Amino acid sequence: TFTDSAITTTTSAGVSPSPETEISDESICLSNVGDQCLDGDYCSGSYSIGATCVDGYCRCLVNVNRNPCTCLARVACCEVEEGDDLHIGTAAYEGSSQTTYSCVSGVRSQYEVHVISNYESNGQHGFGQTRTTGITDVNLNVDGNGSIPLVLVFVSYEPVNWILQIPSGVVIDTVMLSSYYIDSSTVTYSLNKVEHFEKQTYQELPGGYGKDTGGGKTVDLLTAVVKRFGSVYSFSGSYRADSWTLNINRENTSVNCRSSILTVSKSSPSISNTTSIISVTFPVFFILALSVIVIVVIVIMFTLWKRRQSIAKKVPVNTVTAGVI
Repeated sequence: TFTDSAITTTTSAGVSPSPETEISDESICLSNVGDQCLDGDYCSGSYSIGATCVDGYCRCLVNVNRNPCTCLARVACCEVEEGDDLHIGTAAYEGSSQTTYSCVSGVRSQYEVHVISNYESNGQHGFGQTRTTGITDVNLNVDGNGSIPLVLVFVSYEPVNWILQIPSGVVIDTVMLSSYYIDSSTVTYSLNKVEHFEKQTYQELPGGYGKDTGGGKTVDLLTAVVKRFGSVYSFSGSYRADSWTLNINRENTSVNCRSSILTVSKSSPSISNTTSIISVTFPVFFILALSVIVIVVIVIMFTLWKRRQSIAKKVPVNTVTAGVI
């Protein structure tokens, strides 16, 4: 399971870089970016997300699918960050707005894919309680017309009945559902509004609402969606929500995603050096190391050969004199 504890994919200015832009500002990984270490040097979720404590803050220096400063997921140009100021999905629970983790990659391949993920809705669960299915309303606001099929992916850990409100004139190509309690979860929508409906197990489509320090698998979730549909246009996640509003503009120009790997500034030595070694120069070091090994082996073999030649020259040759009796 995963719980309400965290990570984020932003630059120091709090703005997600464009898919074709490298992070290069000198202020990357300032002290107010990312989660503070606990008890001096412990990072929550260090085993699952690979976070380590650097100068009092948790950093993800090895996993190229996580922002090194905030440890939030970054997959196929989907740069997850905390807050909904720049994004298209907003979550609420019992009328109060909820913290969201989201991205808008702007990438369309054969589909325009939007992912919404909760840990839980308003269902009953907990020690000594009978687990019940919660209800989450999803209100779609769709502007413009687009020829690329729309896909909606709904994910939760606890069982949820997603009530999908689809505007007049809009048809969803595919709705995909995943939950740890998949048999108790469903999506409700009007007749003839959805062409295809698919259920996935939690193993096939793992859960994560964006903040994975409690055990979520947002990277695996986004990777599975990209593998299935080719891209993720947006991701919107919240620990708890009983309503979502998703604002979709079908006329936005699609972005061409070249890489989800970001280059970290040299101004932060502990991060830039490690990241560049792992994601950029590792093949060079591997080739150099292999070359050194080959040269050493050749030198050793040549030395042994020379030694044998030297020994052979020093050993006297036994001669036999033939005599006549």
